Amino acid sequence: MSNDPNKIDNANTRPGIKFLVPLDGSTMAESVLDTVELFAGYFHADVMLLHIIEKNPPAEIHGQRHLRDISEAEEYLKKIADIAKKVDSG
Repeated sequence: MSNDPNKIDNANTRPGIKFLVPLDGSTMAESVLDTVELFAGYFHADVMLLHIIEKNPPAEIHGQRHLRDISEAEEYLKKIADIAKKVDSG
């Protein structure tokens, strides 16, 4: 199990197979998560969630509130990782 709260460990991972999923906090970006989960399960891969903090970010992205600072991004990514872990173990 990884110490990184944004990493979603697949119990039977194959070494070296990882998916990096960039998320901006929008539902549009999150729409990829079901597909990522499917592929990660098929390939027994780890998934790493990523949000890059922009300099002078816009207040909205795709018409939704944008993640603007590190604490906000960490909280968001942890929430998404926790949801994915519950789905994976359920």
